[in-house]
Amino acid sequence: MEILFVGLIILTASLIPTTIKTEITIRTDRDKIMKNLKGFELYDEWNPFIVHINGKPEIGETLHVTIKTDKKKTILFNPTVLHSDKNGFCWRGSIGMRFIFDGTHCFKVKKIDSDNIVFLHSETFQGILVWPMIYAVKQTKQNFEKMNKALKQRVEL
Repeated sequence: MEILFVGLIILTASLIPTTIKTEITIRTDRDKIMKNLKGFELYDEWNPFIVHINGKPEIGETLHVTIKTDKKKTILFNPTVLHSDKNGFCWRGSIGMRFIFDGTHCFKVKKIDSDNIVFLHSETFQGILVWPMIYAVKQTKQNFEKMNKALKQRVEL
């Protein structure tokens, strides 16, 4: 009975997603931000978090992504692009098997006025290892913020 109860708790926890949301206001235009976000071949020049992406930001495409979690560790995964248009794109990937540790990662831009854009950077995590790894998920927010600042520095007028 105890094993069944623990299993039910784990299953329930795996169904509860957790989301990281960051945003930054950038003094530039949407096209300049999107050119840099979709210019995967130049990520190693400016992006301290996502250091490499190979593939095309087109719906249904598989990307080959390398992220840097700290100065020594990188993680490789192969997400699928779910959405891509002039205002952003999203992908969903897994580390390990599907439903173990999944993430839907989104980059979106929203125009404030003629000179300012809000860059929205988010990820929703789900799977049976999300809650046991909640500290690592929270650390990811700091990496998003580093990337946001680097993007701002690269494209701001």
